[in-house]
Amino acid sequence: VPGALGASSGGFAFRRAVELTGVPSVGHEVRVVVDTAALVAAGKMRPDCADAAFRIASSGAAVRAWLDPVPGCNAPHTAFWLSAPSSPAASLHLRYGSAGHSEARADPADVFVAWGATAGDAAAR
Repeated sequence: VPGALGASSGGFAFRRAVELTGVPSVGHEVRVVVDTAALVAAGKMRPDCADAAFRIASSGAAVRAWLDPVPGCNAPHTAFWLSAPSSPAASLHLRYGSAGHSEARADPADVFVAWGATAGDAAAR
């Protein structure tokens, strides 16, 4: 459920709950699809998604996320790939709406278990 945040939110104006269920364990990646086109059109998210940040709801700790370039940001089905948190059923928040925030995107090798054995190795050759 989208909601506005208060002054203690680290500069983010909005958050949306993200519930993860059935994640096998740490060391797996999780795909989260967000309609960023609607958020951008409403003026709630930057067109480059640099203000999108995933946090563990209970602690506010950052969750490594990689923004899939296809279709990319400002699309109805933007895919973020997250490094699975330590609990198989974790509550996360997608925070957004901070003009001055630029979330550092994780290297795909830090999110995908098999990245180095597949796309990463092939691209390096």
